[in-house]
Amino acid sequence: MIDSNAIRVNTVPPPLIIETMTVDGVTLHMTNRGEHVTELAPGKKRIEFHYTAVSFINPDKTRFKAILEGYDDHWRDVGNSRSTSYTGLPPGPIPSK
Repeated sequence: MIDSNAIRVNTVPPPLIIETMTVDGVTLHMTNRGEHVTELAPGKKRIEFHYTAVSFINPDKTRFKAILEGYDDHWRDVGNSRSTSYTGLPPGPIPSK
């Protein structure tokens, strides 16, 4: 017998870790876990973020959403993909919306 009232759901999202950032195929390892600004040379075409979340409860069911503040208008559901990419970013700092 299973008591469905005794089943607990973990509502706390697991911590997100940005593992690498790739710019036009060149990988930048993220060693500074605090907030910082990364400046890129002009003319870069594609930026990818590779990330993970540490979860020991159903790690295959961990889902992600992504937003690039100042660029995206809303969160994008990227499912269980552990990377997201951007192309066509304008030169200069990304403005606050």
